Amino acid sequence: MTCGNCARHVSEAAQTVPGVATSEARPAEGSLIVWWSPGTTPNPQGVAQAVTAAGYPTSVLAAEPGPAAPSSPAGAWLRTLQLGGLCTLVLFALDQRVHHAHATGVAISLWPSFL
Repeated sequence: MTCGNCARHVSEAAQTVPGVATSEARPAEGSLIVWWSPGTTPNPQGVAQAVTAAGYPTSVLAAEPGPAAPSSPAGAWLRTLQLGGLCTLVLFALDQRVHHAHATGVAISLWPSFL
């Protein structure tokens, strides 16, 4: 596996094995990481056979449980929306404090005095 196209072929071969949720081939490291669908029995030897059949000789280095599969794009979008909402609320609260301070005659300078 020497390039991005090789990595794509390896990843596609791995994903033909039943139970594979997703996989990530890393050409620089010469490795493949496989995430399994929930409720399935991992079959690392099956992945090794599928990748070898695709023309990339392999062996299983570690068959131990690792982190969960990457979250879906919808989950990432929801986290981004939540973080954006939180930042908006903080800015809104700060803006209200500044306006309230000016209305009561208390000056708050958020900028250096030389500006």
